[in-house]
Formats: sequence, C-alpha cells, structure tokens
Amino acid sequence: MTPGIVGEGQQFNGSSKYLDAGVANLNNAFTLSAWVNVPFGASSCQTIWANQPGGFGSAGFSLFVNKYTTTNGAVLLDTGDGSNGSEISTTTNVVTTGKWHLVTAAINRSTATAAFYVDGTPEPIATGGPGLVSDFVNNADINFGRFTNSALYFNGAMDEARIYSGIEDSNWVWASWATVASNSVLESYSTVTRAAQSLSVSVTGGNAAFAWAATGVGYALYSATNLTPPITWTPCGAQPVWTNNQWQVTLPAGNAGVLFYRLQSQ
Repeated sequence: MTPGIVGEGQQFNGSSKYLDAGVANLNNAFTLSAWVNVPFGASSCQTIWANQPGGFGSAGFSLFVNKYTTTNGAVLLDTGDGSNGSEISTTTNVVTTGKWHLVTAAINRSTATAAFYVDGTPEPIATGGPGLVSDFVNNADINFGRFTNSALYFNGAMDEARIYSGIEDSNWVWASWATVASNSVLESYSTVTRAAQSLSVSVTGGNAAFAWAATGVGYALYSATNLTPPITWTPCGAQPVWTNNQWQVTLPAGNAGVLFYRLQSQ
C-alpha cells in the first residue's frame, strides 16, 4: 500500500507486482479507468489494464502509458484477435511523471472505436488506427498492472481503478475526475434553514387530520402522553402525505386518553 489520490493506493514495482481481476466478459461496450502516478524515468509500456499477452496482434486488449521502449507520456490502447492488431494513441506527454492523472478509455467493440480522456479532458487519437480490431477478445482473464504473459509491469502508484459496463460519456468522466481533484469546485453545500411551522388539526368521521405548510419539508408528527419533564416524544408512525399543497398525517381515533402532538425535524 501507498498514499493514493483518495486514501491509500497500491504501489507497483515494475517487475513483479500486479493484481488479477479474474476472467470477465466485458461485452461490447465498456470503460476502463484508473488514477496513475508514473515516476520519472519509468520507461516503456506502463500497463494499466490488459487481458492480452504482450505482442502486436495478441488476442485481447491493453491500456497503458508510454509507447514501447519510450517515455513519451502518451496513452495507448492495443487490440488484437490473435492475427491482426491495432494500436491507437493520444499525443505525447499527456501523462506527466510524478503527478496523479486519471486515465480513461471508453471502448466500443461493436463500432471498433474508442475515446481517450486524461484528467477528465478528451484526448484525440493522434496515431494508429483508424480504429480497433473489431473482434478482439473481451472475455479473458484481466490483469491490472501488467500484460498477461508476465511482461511490461507498471512502475509507480495507482488508485481508484475501475471497469464500467457501457460507454461513459465525457460529462461523467469529467465529474469522476473533478470529484477527486477539485471536489470543492464540483460540490458546494448551503445552509438549510427550516421555517417555523404551525400545526393544524381537524377531525372528520373519528379520524384526526394533522396538517402543516409546504415549506415544512423533513418534519414528522410526534406525540406524548404528558408534558411533565422529561418529556418522551414518540413518532406517530404514519409518514406525511402531500395533500392539497400541504403535508398531512391522518390518525384514527383511539382510546389512549389525552395526547399532546408536535412537529419535529427528522
């Protein structure tokens, strides 16, 4: 374990450490992502997700940083069917060393296309293609941090690894990045002010109907048998119902004797 972008992450040594996700059928549309921190000097393919052995055209897919034998900082996706292969890539230096980056690839096998994102921002395909091998294997053992033939291990730290069913769109990818990298900008919380409420009651056919204004969101009806401290207020059980533009609780007549009622925030 190592300090991650969110809590603890996983440290990989570039030679032997990896995680095995087991055999999974990803169907024809899925999204791969992980926060990665590639150290300075980490050379050649830094494998994030792969269900294929190394070697162009090998059956399966792989998502990694750095073109083979380089430190070019590009994000690449290889696909193959055992005979034919394809490698598509972003521009270089989209993943800088020594920093956390969210790397995402949304993959559509049916259309033989993929979309890259780095830190929530779309990255156009710069080299390779024009697309994927449409019949690449998508139901094999998946490794995190290396190719499946014990090659091209990741060297550095990774965190918040995900495989999602379906094609996640650009808004979702951006929000996934922002909620970690800049949560104070993505989300802000205001003070909730509860307006004082007046409780009214009417009796019809032996039933008592308690009502209060529409602004009384989050209130419930409580009762007590006396007002001598310490007072024990008990929930009346029935949930408020929105009726005639107000909140209402209807209680049947009973033989509990004298009861006192109040509204209380839940």
